[in-house]
Amino acid sequence: MKTMTLAAVAACAIAATPASATQLMTANFDVVTNPGGNTRMFADPSATYTGSLIFDADSIPGSGTTNVAFASNSGLSNAQLLSFTVGSLSFNLGDNLNTERAASIQYKNGQFNGIVFLSDFQSGGVTYRFRSEGNTFSIKSGATSLVTGKINNLTNVMPYVAPVTSVVPEPVTWAMMLIGFGMMGASLRYRRRSTKAALA
Repeated sequence: MKTMTLAAVAACAIAATPASATQLMTANFDVVTNPGGNTRMFADPSATYTGSLIFDADSIPGSGTTNVAFASNSGLSNAQLLSFTVGSLSFNLGDNLNTERAASIQYKNGQFNGIVFLSDFQSGGVTYRFRSEGNTFSIKSGATSLVTGKINNLTNVMPYVAPVTSVVPEPVTWAMMLIGFGMMGASLRYRRRSTKAALA
C-alpha cells in the first residue's frame, strides 16, 4: 500500500512539473540621430531616442541576417514586448503596420542588429512614417527624410522576471483550510484519547 501511495505521489509531482519554458530576456537600446535633418519638429535635436524590448534567447539564430518575430505568444503586452520613444513620440509593437511588414528583431551572425518596424503617425495635421530597418531608422514625410539615425547594441540585458502580484485567497479556499485544520486537530485529539485508553 505504501509503495502504491509513493508511486501516486511521484506521478502527481511529475505531472505538475511545468514544461521547459523559453528563456525570455529584457533589454534596452538607444538611437543616435544623424546630424542635420528636421529633428526640431519632434523633439530637442540633442535628445536621445530610446527603446526597450523582450526577446526569446532560444530563438537567436547563429549565422546570417535573420528577422525573428517577437514572442507574441508569451502573454506579454505589446508595450512590454517593444517600446520605442522617438523624442516626444511613443510607439509599441501594436503600432506596427502588420499589413505591410511584420515587426521583428533582426540578428546578424547571432548578434542584435536592430528592429524591423513600420508605423504612420500624425503631427500638426501631416502624416509621417516612422521606419526601422535593422539598425537604421528614419522619419519621413512622403519621400523626404526628416530624421535618420542608427540603433545601437542592446544594453542592460537580463532575464525577464514577471512582476509578482499578491493573491488573496477566495472564501472557499479559507473555508477548506479551516476545515483541514479542524480535521487535523480532531485527529490529534482522538489519538491522545486512544493512547490514554491503551495505557490504562
